[in-house]
Amino acid sequence: MSPASDRSSYVTGATIAVGYRIASITGAVPYDPTIYLGSAAHYRYGRPAYSPELEAVLTHEAGLDGTGRLLDAGCGSGVLTIRLAHLFE
Repeated sequence: MSPASDRSSYVTGATIAVGYRIASITGAVPYDPTIYLGSAAHYRYGRPAYSPELEAVLTHEAGLDGTGRLLDAGCGSGVLTIRLAHLFE
């Protein structure tokens, strides 16, 4: 069996990727809106800082020239977005 034909086309519930195989863990995990309550205050101080060179590398690699728009659609404290904001309109 080729690796492409060995891949699952979809899996319900939680998944674990093992090489080309995807194993399904039976049962969906229910959403719990309280799971991270109280953790946001610790996130910014608990995660490693971004490299001081990251802004320059992103500016060069992405060709940032002070135009365009920036959308922060990720999760986090927004620290990197603040560092990059001056590179956009």
